[in-house]
Amino acid sequence: MRRELIYKEDGQEYAEVQKALGDGRFMIQCYDNISRIGKIRGKHHRRMWIGVGDLILISLRDFEDGKADVLHKYSTEEARSLQVATSV
Repeated sequence: MRRELIYKEDGQEYAEVQKALGDGRFMIQCYDNISRIGKIRGKHHRRMWIGVGDLILISLRDFEDGKADVLHKYSTEEARSLQVATSV
């Protein structure tokens, strides 16, 4: 089953998970070359399983530069499609 590909908007960024910190928090490397702590929020907390190396979409916080909220996890196929779509 295919999902519609979600692209980043203003205030959002793509990131790769570097390390799981526990309690729904992850050390992430964003594609703007900044390391941040990403947190799975609210309704996604027990429903979204993220591992090291996964590509995710995050929402940047205005009041904390070092932290972000995880919005979406891309599957391997979606990550490949996203890479092709953004490089064109």
